[in-house]
Amino acid sequence: MWQSIYQQLNDVLGKEQAWSAPQPVGGSQQHFHLSGNAHHLFIKLASRKERDRLEAEYRALQILNTTPCPQSPQPLMVGSSGKRSFIAMQYIDLVHHGDWAQLGAAIAKFHASQAQRQYGWQEDNFIGPTPQKNAWHNNWAMFFAEQRVGFMLQLLKERGVEFADIQTVVSNVHKLLSGHQPAASPLHGDLWSGNVGFYQQQAFWFDPAFYFGDRETDIAMAELFGGFPPAFFSGYNQQWPLTESYQWRKPVYQLYHLLNHCLLFGDSYHSATTLIIDNLQ
Repeated sequence: MWQSIYQQLNDVLGKEQAWSAPQPVGGSQQHFHLSGNAHHLFIKLASRKERDRLEAEYRALQILNTTPCPQSPQPLMVGSSGKRSFIAMQYIDLVHHGDWAQLGAAIAKFHASQAQRQYGWQEDNFIGPTPQKNAWHNNWAMFFAEQRVGFMLQLLKERGVEFADIQTVVSNVHKLLSGHQPAASPLHGDLWSGNVGFYQQQAFWFDPAFYFGDRETDIAMAELFGGFPPAFFSGYNQQWPLTESYQWRKPVYQLYHLLNHCLLFGDSYHSATTLIIDNLQ
């Protein structure tokens, strides 16, 4: 497999590289660091049938790279070898300590750039391994209720997990968000602390679940699982303050990610999810 990957990388780079043996990153057997003559690459492996997920990540990274900060790894290519597919991108030796206020301000600037008239994106993509629907929509409440919460509830139902009647929850989410028509901001989409880092005083983010929507959804995710210090939120609010009404919407924005975690990791997230759904009634 690796010899095929080396050859594909050489073809894209246009020069033969003497690649070192792949080094696992973070103890994972899916993530590797490759060193060549003049290149350091991060390789993420997946099954061959998951190639479309990696291609969506490649295109999302291209979007993130249109702004100078936060920076993102430069994507190089997506390929396949045998039963596996892979994405290759710039390798960056990130740390988790840096200027969090700068990161917060940079994300606020990103949210304020490239705003669209509609919510969604040009294609469906993924949040982690989970499919994410992005059909363009003019109404934010309907988009989020149906394509975020409703779709995730349907995926869970197909796995035999039901929290409540899907249409009832969708209707309640729609009511809560009704009348809220925010700017359709470019979003990271999966902004937890494991998807950000620092290198040489510069802020980076990666693993996007990109679409255009309410900027508050990124901040709600950042608050959900911790890991972001107060300086991050201070830096964000100094650049583009959140309104007081955000606190009313935050739980329903977090519901989407909790539902995804129920799908991926099971029962440990059920109580928090049920609490939000019950409070929607």
